[in-house]
Amino acid sequence: MFATIISGFWCAIISLQITYFGNNVATTKTATKATTTTSAAKSKATIAAVTAKKKDDLPKVFSLSEDQAILEQLSLLYTKGLIEVCNDDTDVAFTKWNSMMLALEQYADKQNVNIKGVKMWIKVYWATDGTVEHIGYSLKPNSRNVKIAEFNALLKTFLEGYKLQQTGDAKFTNSGSVSFPIFTGR
Repeated sequence: MFATIISGFWCAIISLQITYFGNNVATTKTATKATTTTSAAKSKATIAAVTAKKKDDLPKVFSLSEDQAILEQLSLLYTKGLIEVCNDDTDVAFTKWNSMMLALEQYADKQNVNIKGVKMWIKVYWATDGTVEHIGYSLKPNSRNVKIAEFNALLKTFLEGYKLQQTGDAKFTNSGSVSFPIFTGR
């Protein structure tokens, strides 16, 4: 009988703990849901504010290392990655990315701008139809020196005339590291 009373006592304590813990979980879930809803509302408001800005307010070409605010604004507008709009096919995405870098190199050659030896991190932002809207870049420490104004002008005129052969249901982006010349087994 004593064992029954003890086991009943422990069952009651365990039952109370479970109920109490259950209430905490419910409260935590409710608080998390409210926080998530508030965060989502703030994100939507931020996106709306960035979208409300004129397109011309954000530069077509910018430095990744110097213009962090631009990078943050664009990350709110360009919600998908190149791989995602290529149906998660990394081979297709790589081929498209590589063809764009090769096109940039060929464009530079036609403009008589020598970019051989240029090494950089680059982030490209596309509209849903594949047109390039923005390019951010940062030259690597071991890159060949270039005249920044001339290089920016090259990138700006390139993006105005280049269109990726890929579309998406949302604006998309990709970043990578590139070294010129591009070796693709041409």
